[in-house]
Amino acid sequence: METRLDERFSDPGTEAAGWADTVKALEAAQISWLTTVRATGRDAWDDALDVVVEGVARRVTDRAKLERLAEAWLAKWDGSWVYEATDDGFRQGGHDAVVFAVEPAKVLAFGRKRTSPTDTSMLSTVEFTHTSHRP
Repeated sequence: METRLDERFSDPGTEAAGWADTVKALEAAQISWLTTVRATGRDAWDDALDVVVEGVARRVTDRAKLERLAEAWLAKWDGSWVYEATDDGFRQGGHDAVVFAVEPAKVLAFGRKRTSPTDTSMLSTVEFTHTSHRP
């Protein structure tokens, strides 16, 4: 994995977000979205690592993979997301859902950190980082 800090969009003296931190942010996320945004799109977030995975989204129809995913979501959300794997995706409560996987071509990590943790005002000084990871 090649990791690089994009200094054009990062504050001086900051460091690239490590791959382990990027994976941890994805694993710890309570909810993840597959989205498309316009060039003017904007995300609202606070001290965090916002991770964007770019790549081709492919529909998952392999029953064994779907069963593993259903088990993983069941474990991650303490049983509150109970899905039945079908030949076409997931089923829950009589509703069907298609499942997609993104094969990463590039992973971007956008970090924001307050330089004064006790200052929570909107005017507090923050450091920004923009890191890219490529397989």
